[in-house]
Amino acid sequence: MLPIIKMITSHRDHDCALVALAMLTGKDYEDIVLAASQIDKRAGKRGLYSSQIRKIAELLGITLRLKRKFDPEAASGILDVQFHNGEKHALLLDEGRVFDSNGDIWAIDAYLTTQKSKIGHLLEVV
Repeated sequence: MLPIIKMITSHRDHDCALVALAMLTGKDYEDIVLAASQIDKRAGKRGLYSSQIRKIAELLGITLRLKRKFDPEAASGILDVQFHNGEKHALLLDEGRVFDSNGDIWAIDAYLTTQKSKIGHLLEVV
C-alpha cells in the first residue's frame, strides 16, 4: 500500500498517464510534464506509451517494471486498462483501489465492470 496518495486531477485531455505518475511518485504534476517534455516533444498531449512513461520515471530517478500478471488487490502502480472500443486509459492502482484522473476513486472490480474495461498491464515501482 502506498503510504500517501496526493490526489491530482487531469489538467488537459490525454494526460491520464502523467496524472497517474504524479500520484504514484508524489511529484508535482508540473515536474512530471517537464520530464515528459524531454521524452516526447508534445509532453504527452496525445497520450503516452508505457515505454515513454518508464523513461519519464527514469528521469525522475524512479524505475518502473512492466507486469502482465499480478493480483490487482495486492499490487500498486500505474494500471493500463482498455475499453471495449479499443481506447486505453491509465489509472493509479493501490491494492484494489483505482484513482482516476477525473478525481474518482473506485474499487477495481467496480471500475472494470462499470467502465466496461479490462486490465492491460501494470507499471510498478522497483
